[in-house]
Amino acid sequence: MFWHERGTIDGFLTTASPPLQYVYINLGLKMNEYGVAGTLAAVPSPGAWNGSLWSLYYEFLCYLIVGGLLSVAVLRRHPLALVPVFAFTVWCGANPERVHSYFGPTNGDIWFLLPVLPFFMGGAALYVVRDHVPLTWW
Repeated sequence: MFWHERGTIDGFLTTASPPLQYVYINLGLKMNEYGVAGTLAAVPSPGAWNGSLWSLYYEFLCYLIVGGLLSVAVLRRHPLALVPVFAFTVWCGANPERVHSYFGPTNGDIWFLLPVLPFFMGGAALYVVRDHVPLTWW
């Protein structure tokens, strides 16, 4: 892409945002660098190689939260207790202003986690009640 846009690869590794820096800065799954070597200047989201990667960090947090909850002894013995936890996450996702009154409006991680977490908790809740929820078309 760099060569296609500039006609040469001179400066590819020494630009303001070289490829290895993109990998290193985003290694923790949280997107802190969107551009690679100044490429993709003439696209709808200039400079962003993969804007959808922003959600990867929050999805990983959801997996950690679900795994942490399912490792709690009470939930292992009584997995149906996960259903009210799911309902609580739905309530939190529907009332973000209430949640932010506890964590502060500047906590971006909570802001982006709230709409995603109910889907993961819903999947976990469906998993624990899978024997009671038939999966048939008739």
